[in-house]
Amino acid sequence: MEVAHTPEIVVCCRQKEYEANKRKLNRLRGAVSLQKLSKEQIEQYFSNLNRSTVWDNLCQNAALVELAQKPLFLFMLVLAYRGEAIRNEQELFELYIEKQLAEVASQEIYKSDKVLTQERMIRYLTWLSKQLECIQETEFLIEQIQPSWLASEKQRSLYLLLCRLIIGLPFGILVGLLSGILGGLPFGLVFGILFGLSISSTVKDTDIEPIEKLQISTEGVLSIALGIGLITWLFAALTGAPGAGLGVGLILGPGGGLVLGLTTGVKNNPIKEKKIPNQGIRKSIQNAVLFGLVGSLNSQISGLTSGIICELAIVLTFMMRGGLKEAIRHFILRIFLTKSGVAPWNYALFLEHAVKHRFIQRTGGRYRFVHDLLRKHFAQLPSVASGDS
Repeated sequence: MEVAHTPEIVVCCRQKEYEANKRKLNRLRGAVSLQKLSKEQIEQYFSNLNRSTVWDNLCQNAALVELAQKPLFLFMLVLAYRGEAIRNEQELFELYIEKQLAEVASQEIYKSDKVLTQERMIRYLTWLSKQLECIQETEFLIEQIQPSWLASEKQRSLYLLLCRLIIGLPFGILVGLLSGILGGLPFGLVFGILFGLSISSTVKDTDIEPIEKLQISTEGVLSIALGIGLITWLFAALTGAPGAGLGVGLILGPGGGLVLGLTTGVKNNPIKEKKIPNQGIRKSIQNAVLFGLVGSLNSQISGLTSGIICELAIVLTFMMRGGLKEAIRHFILRIFLTKSGVAPWNYALFLEHAVKHRFIQRTGGRYRFVHDLLRKHFAQLPSVASGDS
């Protein structure tokens, strides 16, 4: 006989955050509130480590004694203290950062020929902490980076222009090639480029929203398909060819319904639990490829193509709707930030490097500073922009 086991759940949270939250976890069996360490416990801890001189130094500063009552700061004190007098919280953070940056064992993430300098690491952490301060968040996801994080209006304008060029030109080239077959290649390319830029003008300087999980309304697709089929048949009946209209409607109805349904009826359902870094953009690319295959299959079944160029245009349209546009915008933004010297190109690698140095902690695809006071310390440092990436 099998015995059903109730899953055990432990929820960890800072007391202030829990008290500020409107939803309470009343169905849990109990709660444990961790109290501050007592002075006697701290003294005994330093005595066990043969570091009694550190405790003697701390006793001269009531603010540091209060900090040491929190396990994280006590851990920092043990790591950072080298005999210098630590007078305040800022000096503690500075010593801790200096000690961790010099830790040889934490350098293994980067290859020996691509070691991240201390100056660049501090610059990246400072910029990231300032952005989190601006959006009032404590957690960071790589796909969370937005165009508004660019430093100046000039950068944002150049970024938007480049996005429109890269997103619009493929459409322009395809339309240009198709028009060139009919009216000459030079005319076709000029027309196509203008067409592509007009299409890409819909790309606005708004937040990037990765297409992570798609929701498709089956009823919506079927109703649109039926509607297109009936309209096609009625138009043919009015023009004196109902039989032909029925055949064309049966072909265009499902195909047109699928096109309109997928391009207008698809909704993005963000993934709540991110398991890997930049999962949102990865899913956007996967969905774009999937949509591209659906577009190609649809064009073949419904006979909408008149050649490879038209089919490529349809596939590209589907891929843009499926998440390719958001992925392009994200990577162009990353290029701008890398060239500005405020962020690394390989963000996941850098964040893992910061985790090794115990500045950052990772949960799935989310990152946060080991303590919000450490993030605030970085946020108060002066910004140093550099073209060195």
